[in-house]
Amino acid sequence: MAPSVARPNRHQLATPCLAAVLACSALLPAPAGAAQEGAPEKRRWVLCVETLGPSRTIGDLNARRGKCKRGARQLKLPGLLDLVGLKVGDLNRPGPRGPAGDKGPAGSRGETGPVGPPGSQGELGATGPAGPAGPVGLQGEMGPAGPQGGVGAAGPAGPVGPAGPPGETGPAGPPGGTGPAGPPGGTGPAGPPGGTGPAGPPGGTGPAGPPGGTGPAGPPGGTGPAGPPGETGPAGPPGLQGDLGLPGPAGPQGSSGPVGPTGPAGPSGPAGAPGVSAYEIVTATSSSNSTSPKTITVSCPAAKLALGGGGDVGLASADLALQLSGPLAEGSGWQARANETDGVSANWTLSVFAICASVAP
Repeated sequence: MAPSVARPNRHQLATPCLAAVLACSALLPAPAGAAQEGAPEKRRWVLCVETLGPSRTIGDLNARRGKCKRGARQLKLPGLLDLVGLKVGDLNRPGPRGPAGDKGPAGSRGETGPVGPPGSQGELGATGPAGPAGPVGLQGEMGPAGPQGGVGAAGPAGPVGPAGPPGETGPAGPPGGTGPAGPPGGTGPAGPPGGTGPAGPPGGTGPAGPPGGTGPAGPPGGTGPAGPPGETGPAGPPGLQGDLGLPGPAGPQGSSGPVGPTGPAGPSGPAGAPGVSAYEIVTATSSSNSTSPKTITVSCPAAKLALGGGGDVGLASADLALQLSGPLAEGSGWQARANETDGVSANWTLSVFAICASVAP
């Protein structure tokens, strides 16, 4: 970049003086040896006035060899610097620094350059922390059941559940055997003889007590009433434990527990065997006339076989019969044949169709 002449301070009069010198030099002839018209621009000094740029540089004078830069206007004064004997350094000596001008508006944004080639693949970064679990998706359709797996090892026994309600009391067991007799009680004193009362019902025979001593013989009296039975002796020791009774009936069924979570989906089953595809129906119809018999065939497209077919007589008459409807050799198409069983004066047609498809081997 060529050196520039600093713009003079607003309070200095250098610019008017320089303009006067330039005006006077314009009236003088160009000196010998000065650049001639048509001389190479790069060897000729020119003066340029700034016309574009920041406000603080507009109007500055610049000395350049060749031609002015873009945004500057050339002063048409050939040979001026050589004539007046000025040096570039004299013109380009900076003056005192002026105050900073206002910041100019931002220039318009340039066009986006072409996209550069992609850079090389960087190294794989460390795995980030796992994100939060997403919401549970909708329940998919149940896939086909996979093959039955082998029986796994038995898991550990679960904790014992709470005791169920007691069952109803079973029937009583058989009575135990009779315990041994208790010791006999002492003999009470004889009561005075009473009158003979009515005979009471015979009591059970008690165990024989030990014989008592012989008392003095009393006067014979009438037979008195039977004395009251003696007190019941103490209970004997308990008998042997009876047999265990039959178990009572089962208690009522408890309520069902909550439904457990759905297990994971089983693996997809193996792909099925290839089937039939590219189904289509191919038809053909004979000319309409009274020729008899008529035979017509239709072939399936390449690489397809006839899965079925049929024929149809295009006239409702009892004198027309379909004689043949069947596949061609190796299932490549279908054929049909019909004839007149009696003379038919009207024209008629014979149609045939084949159901074709690609069949996997």
